[in-house]
Amino acid sequence: RRSALRRLRGGATADPIDEKLYSRQLYVMGRAAQLSLGSASVLLLGLTGLGAEVSKNLALAGVAQLDVHDAEEASLADLSSSWLLKPEDVGTARHAQAVDRLAPLNEHVRVRALGGDGRPLAEGDGQAACRLAGADGGEWWE
Repeated sequence: RRSALRRLRGGATADPIDEKLYSRQLYVMGRAAQLSLGSASVLLLGLTGLGAEVSKNLALAGVAQLDVHDAEEASLADLSSSWLLKPEDVGTARHAQAVDRLAPLNEHVRVRALGGDGRPLAEGDGQAACRLAGADGGEWWE
């Protein structure tokens, strides 16, 4: 409320939190936690059913940047577990349409699909060391 009053009076706001959008989170977590979340960058590897839900929740929560990657081809079976996929996506990389479907959920979040040019992820694509876990046990990047 104070930020809204300051804006009405022509003053600058103390922080960039959209109080209307994040009102429930502010009530539960507090302003400091939302500010921290709003400055976070997340790399999400894997957009199967669980990854799709996690990506949605991160976008709605208001992280600053959400990078996603899953170069596996979407199958017909994936349609039953992933809200990100539509029938026309079968045969394309799971992350191919992720930006177009995640970005509208929250205009404050920058969404990118890494490795979208057909190449595998390389060192430097993520901002932190991460593990790509898959059925084969995964690989480490540092």
